[in-house]
Amino acid sequence: SLFIPKAAIAASSGLENFLNVTPQALSETSGTTFTDIVVRGDRDVWAATLNSILRYDGHTIQSYRLPGISTDGFPVARIAELFLGPYERVWVADFYGNIFRFDPDQAQFQRITSLSGGQIALSSVKHDGQTSLWVGYTDGSCKVYDIAMGHTRSVCHGLRTPIRDFSFNAGST
Repeated sequence: SLFIPKAAIAASSGLENFLNVTPQALSETSGTTFTDIVVRGDRDVWAATLNSILRYDGHTIQSYRLPGISTDGFPVARIAELFLGPYERVWVADFYGNIFRFDPDQAQFQRITSLSGGQIALSSVKHDGQTSLWVGYTDGSCKVYDIAMGHTRSVCHGLRTPIRDFSFNAGST
């Protein structure tokens, strides 16, 4: 079954009726592990699985693969962050440092850039709720990618421990 946090439901008025789904519509997701979820008003629900993105529009479910993401090997999470950017556009960051944006005209995700750390592994990715995507690495460094402007800047240096998570409040970004 599909679990939608109450906070996400409360954030959108009238969404309670939108999310009243039938088991038939969700039967194909049975046994699926969801790693992240976003809700776009009364339009749709997007969910990240271990290696794909699902979109539920209230009637049907569409599955989208990210370009270059392999589904071979062990079932591990390859999607680090699923989030809504400016104009409620759907964005995804993977654990390889790739950043994707959904193109509704082509009905697919397009790779926008890569923030790969080369030999240094990614350890955390977090959207700040505005236009910045924060990417942390195992060497204690981090970068900020401005999804509106397409610019990257390094902001953390020499922290000596891997970046595990980012936390934001209203005045921090």
